[in-house]
Amino acid sequence: TKMPTGVYPRILSGWSKGLTKETDGRIARMALAKNRSIPIDECARLYYEEKMALREIGNRLGLCPTTIWKKLREAGFSLRSRKEALNLDKTRQRQSELRKGRALSPEHRERLSQACKGRLPWNKGLTIDDPRIKAMTEKVMEARREKPNWNKGKTLSELHRQRLSESHKGKTPWSKGLTISDPRIAAFVEAGAKANRGRVLSFERRRKIASTLILASRRRPTTPEQRVIEICQKHFPQFKYNGDYSLGITIGTFVPDFVNINGKKQVIEVFGDYWHSPQVRSDWKSSELGRIMAYNSLGFSCLVLWERDINSESEEELVSKIKAFTKRR
Repeated sequence: TKMPTGVYPRILSGWSKGLTKETDGRIARMALAKNRSIPIDECARLYYEEKMALREIGNRLGLCPTTIWKKLREAGFSLRSRKEALNLDKTRQRQSELRKGRALSPEHRERLSQACKGRLPWNKGLTIDDPRIKAMTEKVMEARREKPNWNKGKTLSELHRQRLSESHKGKTPWSKGLTISDPRIAAFVEAGAKANRGRVLSFERRRKIASTLILASRRRPTTPEQRVIEICQKHFPQFKYNGDYSLGITIGTFVPDFVNINGKKQVIEVFGDYWHSPQVRSDWKSSELGRIMAYNSLGFSCLVLWERDINSESEEELVSKIKAFTKRR
């Protein structure tokens, strides 16, 4: 069938119609290639030894990449497959990443600044409620779930650790010295709660998070816990310290401070006066009665020892209190 007039003018009239070597570089390279011999040896050297692409060779020698490709094929050279070319592009990308972090000259910075003036980021002013931000967040989270972290299980060299330490020297965290009453901390907590609102974590996931947080904090026994450890070692050897997750025991989402290892479902929790005060921990499970009921729902009996009682009571009083607890059924 005959094509309608005026449609697809490039196909009907040819891509080079109306172009001259003075106005178009492609025509100029084609004309130059017809009037001179192609340096096949130089093209092969650039292609194989320097791993240059045909486009890069054409730009260096002023030739058309298609002409170079035809001449190399006619001379009997085997060209790279598409897969090999993609791998070569990845190598160049890795080399580009190695150049990251190099200091730019003031002139280069000024040119970049002038080029970016007037441009606005596409997501400026958008919030998490915007559907575009939501879609992007979902894609990122899905990719993270499918692909593990690149540095998972890897250990840093001593030189890398030293460099990190030097880079952080003199820097003060923005939240240092701030409390929950500060509006910046309150806004940060509210933003985290809003992002996680509606998410339901499995039981195993919650337990893993609790144990990971304990290990990451590298927790050590506090002064009240140390006194209870000494009393248990002397009078109640069946209770072992687990507050630093040294026994690897979690009950629900809790990491109990002391666990009965003789088979009885008994735990002892040591509560600090500050960290378990209503002003700091207002949730129900952080209170004494809430923690006891939470353990009871999991089939465990719990004894809560407060810091003020440990510091003020004698050893005999604490021993009698723990002894009465161990005799419970």
